[in-house]
Amino acid sequence: MSEALEALDPWGYGVATLEEGAELRDAGIARPILVFLPGRPDLFDAVREHQLTPALGDAPTIRAWCARGEQAGSFHLEIDTGMGRSGVRWDEIDALAGALDVPQFEGCFTQFHSADRQDGTTELQCARFVESVARLPRVSDSRMLSSTTTSGPSVSNSQVSPSGSSITTAWPSAPWWTRTFG
Repeated sequence: MSEALEALDPWGYGVATLEEGAELRDAGIARPILVFLPGRPDLFDAVREHQLTPALGDAPTIRAWCARGEQAGSFHLEIDTGMGRSGVRWDEIDALAGALDVPQFEGCFTQFHSADRQDGTTELQCARFVESVARLPRVSDSRMLSSTTTSGPSVSNSQVSPSGSSITTAWPSAPWWTRTFG
Protein backbone atom coordinates (compact mmCIF):
# COMPACT_ATOMS: atom_id res chain seq x y z
CA MET A 1 0.00 0.00 0.00
CA SER A 2 2.80 2.45 0.85
CA GLU A 3 4.24 2.02 -2.66
CA ALA A 4 0.94 3.14 -4.19
CA LEU A 5 0.71 6.09 -1.81
CA GLU A 6 4.25 7.24 -2.50
CA ALA A 7 3.09 8.37 -5.95
CA LEU A 8 0.78 10.86 -4.17
CA ASP A 9 3.77 12.47 -2.40
CA PRO A 10 2.30 12.37 1.14
CA TRP A 11 3.86 14.31 4.03
CA GLY A 12 4.27 11.00 5.83
CA TYR A 13 2.42 8.02 7.22
CA GLY A 14 0.45 7.25 10.36
CA VAL A 15 0.63 3.78 11.86
CA ALA A 16 -0.98 2.18 14.88
CA THR A 17 2.08 0.37 16.25
CA LEU A 18 5.83 0.53 16.45
CA GLU A 19 6.05 -2.73 14.50
CA GLU A 20 4.07 -1.25 11.59
CA GLY A 21 6.42 1.74 11.55
CA ALA A 22 9.46 -0.54 11.53
CA GLU A 23 7.96 -2.46 8.60
CA LEU A 24 7.62 0.73 6.58
CA ARG A 25 11.22 1.71 7.36
CA ASP A 26 12.39 -1.77 6.38
CA ALA A 27 10.48 -1.33 3.09
CA GLY A 28 12.52 1.79 2.38
CA ILE A 29 10.04 4.51 3.34
CA ALA A 30 12.03 7.63 4.25
CA ARG A 31 9.13 10.00 5.00
CA PRO A 32 8.01 10.78 8.55
CA ILE A 33 6.15 7.93 10.24
CA LEU A 34 3.91 8.90 13.16
CA VAL A 35 3.13 6.07 15.59
CA PHE A 36 -0.29 6.53 17.20
CA LEU A 37 0.26 3.98 19.96
CA PRO A 38 0.79 6.24 22.99
CA GLY A 39 4.52 6.67 23.47
CA ARG A 40 6.13 5.26 26.61
CA PRO A 41 9.71 5.62 27.84
CA ASP A 42 10.30 1.85 27.59
CA LEU A 43 9.65 2.12 23.81
CA PHE A 44 11.82 5.19 23.14
CA ASP A 45 14.94 3.27 22.07
CA ALA A 46 12.98 1.31 19.45
CA VAL A 47 11.23 4.47 18.25
CA ARG A 48 14.59 6.15 17.63
CA GLU A 49 16.17 3.00 16.17
CA HIS A 50 13.58 3.10 13.39
CA GLN A 51 13.48 6.91 13.18
CA LEU A 52 9.79 7.08 14.03
CA THR A 53 7.79 9.96 15.51
CA PRO A 54 5.95 9.09 18.73
CA ALA A 55 2.56 10.34 19.89
CA LEU A 56 2.93 11.63 23.45
CA GLY A 57 0.13 12.71 25.75
CA ASP A 58 1.40 13.81 29.17
CA ALA A 59 4.10 16.06 30.65
CA PRO A 60 6.25 13.33 32.28
CA THR A 61 6.48 11.37 29.01
CA ILE A 62 7.23 14.52 26.99
CA ARG A 63 9.97 15.49 29.44
CA ALA A 64 11.43 11.96 29.33
CA TRP A 65 11.49 12.10 25.52
CA CYS A 66 13.12 15.54 25.42
CA ALA A 67 15.66 14.58 28.12
CA ARG A 68 17.27 12.33 25.52
CA GLY A 69 18.85 15.48 24.09
CA GLU A 70 19.97 15.24 20.49
CA GLN A 71 18.79 11.62 20.35
CA ALA A 72 15.21 12.78 20.77
CA GLY A 73 13.62 13.52 17.45
CA SER A 74 10.30 15.22 16.97
CA PHE A 75 7.06 14.17 18.64
CA HIS A 76 3.35 14.86 18.21
CA LEU A 77 0.96 15.60 21.04
CA GLU A 78 -2.25 13.61 21.25
CA ILE A 79 -5.16 15.75 22.40
CA ASP A 80 -8.16 13.87 23.79
CA THR A 81 -11.22 15.78 22.58
CA GLY A 82 -13.74 13.17 23.68
CA MET A 83 -12.54 9.71 22.73
CA GLY A 84 -11.36 9.14 26.30
CA ARG A 85 -8.62 6.66 25.49
CA SER A 86 -5.30 8.53 25.62
CA GLY A 87 -3.71 11.94 25.29
CA VAL A 88 -4.03 15.16 27.23
CA ARG A 89 -7.62 16.34 27.69
CA TRP A 90 -8.52 19.35 25.60
CA ASP A 91 -9.42 21.34 28.71
CA GLU A 92 -6.08 20.56 30.41
CA ILE A 93 -3.79 21.74 27.60
CA ASP A 94 -2.54 24.80 29.52
CA ALA A 95 -0.85 22.57 32.11
CA LEU A 96 1.48 21.27 29.38
CA ALA A 97 2.61 24.67 28.07
CA GLY A 98 6.07 24.47 29.63
CA ALA A 99 6.69 20.91 28.46
CA LEU A 100 5.61 21.79 24.91
CA ASP A 101 7.85 24.82 24.48
CA VAL A 102 10.64 22.69 23.05
CA PRO A 103 12.04 22.30 19.51
CA GLN A 104 11.05 18.60 19.37
CA PHE A 105 7.32 19.51 19.47
CA GLU A 106 6.32 19.09 15.84
CA GLY A 107 2.55 18.77 15.85
CA CYS A 108 -0.59 17.48 17.45
CA PHE A 109 -3.67 15.47 16.59
CA THR A 110 -6.94 14.14 17.89
CA GLN A 111 -8.93 11.04 17.10
CA PHE A 112 -12.69 11.02 16.68
CA HIS A 113 -14.63 8.39 18.57
CA SER A 114 -17.53 8.29 16.09
CA ALA A 115 -16.55 10.17 12.94
CA ASP A 116 -19.40 8.81 10.85
CA ARG A 117 -22.17 9.84 13.26
CA GLN A 118 -24.37 12.73 12.27
CA ASP A 119 -25.20 13.69 15.87
CA GLY A 120 -22.85 16.64 16.41
CA THR A 121 -20.17 14.75 18.36
CA THR A 122 -17.53 15.10 15.63
CA GLU A 123 -18.20 18.83 15.30
CA LEU A 124 -17.90 19.17 19.09
CA GLN A 125 -14.57 17.34 19.03
CA CYS A 126 -13.39 19.59 16.18
CA ALA A 127 -14.30 22.70 18.16
CA ARG A 128 -12.45 21.38 21.20
CA PHE A 129 -9.40 20.64 19.08
CA VAL A 130 -9.34 24.07 17.44
CA GLU A 131 -9.71 25.69 20.89
CA SER A 132 -6.85 23.57 22.28
CA VAL A 133 -4.51 24.25 19.38
CA ALA A 134 -5.06 27.99 19.76
CA ARG A 135 -3.59 27.76 23.29
CA LEU A 136 -0.42 25.87 22.32
CA PRO A 137 3.02 27.53 22.32
CA ARG A 138 5.26 27.95 19.27
CA VAL A 139 2.53 27.94 16.63
CA SER A 140 3.82 29.05 13.23
CA ASP A 141 2.15 26.80 10.68
CA SER A 142 -0.65 24.31 10.72
CA ARG A 143 -1.85 21.50 8.56
CA MET A 144 -4.96 19.41 8.54
CA LEU A 145 -4.62 15.72 7.80
CA SER A 146 -7.59 13.54 7.07
CA SER A 147 -8.14 9.86 6.65
CA THR A 148 -9.49 7.90 3.74
CA THR A 149 -12.91 7.85 5.38
CA THR A 150 -15.74 8.97 3.12
CA SER A 151 -17.42 11.23 5.62
CA GLY A 152 -16.12 13.55 8.23
CA PRO A 153 -16.54 16.83 10.01
CA SER A 154 -17.43 19.99 8.20
CA VAL A 155 -14.36 21.96 9.26
CA SER A 156 -12.44 23.93 6.69
CA ASN A 157 -8.67 24.21 6.53
CA SER A 158 -8.94 27.89 7.43
CA GLN A 159 -10.56 26.98 10.75
CA VAL A 160 -7.55 24.85 11.69
CA SER A 161 -4.89 26.35 9.48
CA PRO A 162 -4.27 30.08 9.19
CA SER A 163 -2.28 29.45 6.00
CA GLY A 164 -4.99 27.23 4.55
CA SER A 165 -2.43 24.55 3.70
CA SER A 166 -3.44 20.93 3.81
CA ILE A 167 -2.00 17.53 3.19
CA THR A 168 -3.52 14.09 3.12
CA THR A 169 -2.35 10.87 4.64
CA ALA A 170 -3.68 7.36 4.58
CA TRP A 171 -5.01 6.32 7.96
CA PRO A 172 -7.44 3.45 7.71
CA SER A 173 -9.64 4.17 10.72
CA ALA A 174 -11.16 7.36 12.10
CA PRO A 175 -10.01 10.71 10.72
CA TRP A 176 -7.59 12.81 12.66
CA TRP A 177 -6.29 16.35 12.47
CA THR A 178 -2.86 17.70 13.19
CA ARG A 179 -1.10 20.97 13.55
CA THR A 180 2.54 21.28 12.61
CA PHE A 181 4.96 23.69 14.23
CA GLY A 182 8.12 25.14 12.73
